[in-house]
Amino acid sequence: MELLNKDLLRMNSDLKVAQRMIDEELKQVGALQQSLLPESLPEIEGYEFGAFYTPAEHAGGDYYDCIEMSNNYWGLTIADVSGPGTPAAVIMAMARAIMRSYTYDVMSSSEALYMVNEILCDNVHTRDFVTMFYTVLDSATGRLNYASAGHNPMLLFDRSDMIVRQLKASGMFLAAFPGIDYEEKSVTLDGGDILFMYTDGLVEAMNPRRE
Repeated sequence: MELLNKDLLRMNSDLKVAQRMIDEELKQVGALQQSLLPESLPEIEGYEFGAFYTPAEHAGGDYYDCIEMSNNYWGLTIADVSGPGTPAAVIMAMARAIMRSYTYDVMSSSEALYMVNEILCDNVHTRDFVTMFYTVLDSATGRLNYASAGHNPMLLFDRSDMIVRQLKASGMFLAAFPGIDYEEKSVTLDGGDILFMYTDGLVEAMNPRRE
């Protein structure tokens, strides 16, 4: 029993060391992931932008981006990779790179999602998938088109009617099935309107009372 107890104490000590190493690596992954988020938000006359991001763990699969295009157009996206931790963070980085490399100056949100899905399907060989909501804003006119890959609907506070509307578009999540078409819709923003994009980390958040 004494020898067994010593072995258990040694194993417990080794496990603590291994856990510290894993935690340190996850912290590094989280720091790298944070560096992929926009350093600053767009500064466009007549518009105000805000963002909040906090992962549930050291690293996760949520991300957002603001991509400046030509002729006053902006690509605004939010996405969520299934599953937690390092694998989700890696796929998130892949999705970000694809968005910035292949969809620049693609003014159709549905076409952009189609392209991203095709590339992810060729390169993600796990059961992970990505939900995404993508909008292309013409900041000169306030008109934007939007498409969704299985993501939470975007919310629009319409100041003229003083109501909040859900903006939805049909489409399958990314990285699972090639050849998927995405519905595209559009809306024009007026002064005082507010758009809100989010991930399910918000709507699934619970307080200690599970409320």
